[in-house]
Amino acid sequence: MPKRSHDDGFIMIDAVTGVMIIALMAAVVLTALGLSRSYRQRAETDRAAAVAFSYLMATVPKTPGTQSGDVAGFRYQADISKEPVGAFSACRVTLALKHVRFKRSYRLSGLRPCEGTVP
Repeated sequence: MPKRSHDDGFIMIDAVTGVMIIALMAAVVLTALGLSRSYRQRAETDRAAAVAFSYLMATVPKTPGTQSGDVAGFRYQADISKEPVGAFSACRVTLALKHVRFKRSYRLSGLRPCEGTVP
């Protein structure tokens, strides 16, 4: 029977393998955290854009023309044009938003009564 030494322990390959496994797990976790942060940021920006659209649809002038400005961290441009709707005319409001910090763009169009028209 061969003699065994009593100092059996980890060899270098075991230690390197353990470090590699831990590094891979850390990379997976950090990637997932980065993605979740990105998705959260996008959801917050989308929500802010929806609030800005709602606010702008209520406050832009009801006369044809173009208006631009800043609202809630967005640059906006509102194009208002008259459009026939059956026997009446309505104003089509086309809003374009661009987030100042994240450079995300949004676009929305809707109809509403023009100034001086009977709904």
